[in-house]
Amino acid sequence: MIDIHLLFRFLATIEGHLVKYFIELILVVFVTYMISSEYSKDKRLELKYLIYGFAVLSLEKLIAVFIFAWSVFGSMSIEFFQNKFVVIDNSLEILALVLLANAFVLPQYFKETRINKR
Repeated sequence: MIDIHLLFRFLATIEGHLVKYFIELILVVFVTYMISSEYSKDKRLELKYLIYGFAVLSLEKLIAVFIFAWSVFGSMSIEFFQNKFVVIDNSLEILALVLLANAFVLPQYFKETRINKR
């Protein structure tokens, strides 16, 4: 049986962060692929914004996996990237959230403009 405290202790380490970001990368890339295959069938504008949002999230996770893998398997320490990584990570996540929110608000905006034109 797995001791939950050992699992959480592992996830708090640099190696644990690498595992978490790698799993997130796989999931976000899979969602991006699913949305892009839906976009190839139906060319709606909100699907395009969803693709852009999840692609930015994929880029964010890829950068994080690269940095943590370099610090785990390479000779670089994580303190070298500490200040730069936080800024890049948060700014890409904010950009992705803006794009995802835009994808959900856009259909309502076009629906209201069609009502106002009548």
